[in-house]
Amino acid sequence: MSLREKLQFDYTGEALAVACEKKRDHHKDRHAYWTAELEAAKEAFRSAGVEIREYPVTGGTRLQGVIDPSVQQRMDECHKKVDEHDRKREEYDRWARGFRANAEAHFALDPDDIAYFGL
Repeated sequence: MSLREKLQFDYTGEALAVACEKKRDHHKDRHAYWTAELEAAKEAFRSAGVEIREYPVTGGTRLQGVIDPSVQQRMDECHKKVDEHDRKREEYDRWARGFRANAEAHFALDPDDIAYFGL
């Protein structure tokens, strides 16, 4: 085990609450951004996402609706990001409330915790 893995750092609940609130607000902003992007992707899908192709078959033609894969991928990406940032926003909000309720307490954090809380 390396020294880095053994290190512990002392933070107050207040400092951790502030860090969590900052992370929560970041994810709230990203959630709003990706929600707007999702709406734009949905509109692009509605307006240009489907192409109708006509194929010759015995006795006539056959029609097939084809979705532009790039439009579908963008809509899927936006939907995933909205969900991801919503979950992260809620997660950091829970941490912030817990640390805010214990603002005077001291917590020992390891390097991974420090990275997680953005300290």
